Amino acid sequence: MEENERKVFLQKIARLEQEKSALKRQLNSVDRIKRTVRRNFQDLAYLLTSVMSLSNRYMGGHVRRVAEVQRQFCEHLNLGNDTVYLYYYAALFHDIGLIGTGEEIVLKPESELKEPDITAFRRHPVTGEKIVGSMYNLKRVATIIRSHHEEYTGGGYPDGLHGEKIPLGARFLRVANDYDNLQYKSSMNRRQALLAIEDRSGILYDPKIAEPFCAFIRAGLSDDPEETRSVFVRDLKPGMILQEDVYLTSGIMLLPKGMLLTGELADKVVSFESLLDMMREVKVIG
Repeated sequence: MEENERKVFLQKIARLEQEKSALKRQLNSVDRIKRTVRRNFQDLAYLLTSVMSLSNRYMGGHVRRVAEVQRQFCEHLNLGNDTVYLYYYAALFHDIGLIGTGEEIVLKPESELKEPDITAFRRHPVTGEKIVGSMYNLKRVATIIRSHHEEYTGGGYPDGLHGEKIPLGARFLRVANDYDNLQYKSSMNRRQALLAIEDRSGILYDPKIAEPFCAFIRAGLSDDPEETRSVFVRDLKPGMILQEDVYLTSGIMLLPKGMLLTGELADKVVSFESLLDMMREVKVIG
């Protein structure tokens, strides 16, 4: 009797192991599908910013730089893939409400705008929320977009939120967005932009985000003078910082100036090889 019970027990164990292996294979399959869907959506979102760049080259480059620095910073903080990509997509789409707005408005710092241009500019977070919020499963992205011009002490728009009442993703985005605008609208270098953010930490920005952000960026800055050189597109490597836009032969922007090349972005260049002039020279740092 005991021998029979032992055999039955071992058979049950064997079946459980088989079921466990089958379940593990299914989970791995689901995980691969999830990664593929995420990558496809990421590529589609990136393509949409290319279309944006056709109507406004500054805006197309700006949203990509902001999204990339946002992604790198969030990964540095180990926020987890779901949060990283939530914030990444919010950064890619954060200025979608400005599509169709004249360059005389988009290219100026907000402090230099006068009525009625400032009113037109300040509509874009709400417009962007409506556009993105109409898409399936992007409600959280839309919420971040609506609030990315709020200020930590409550002086922002459209709702005058303050402190932790501002969605966390919007507090991240405010810092990354201003870091880019300070360089490309206000003509600051990277160190000057970081100092400007630190000066306004606790006023415009959540200090728990602004201070580690500045430390993260500063850690990647070289103490040596940044010398510009020219390389062929085919020779672009991770670690280089583009000093001019890289365009497909069709005229669509692939990578904007100011972008720090990662392995993923370098792979993107290779994947578009048939649509690029690989022998064209571009200016880089690094």
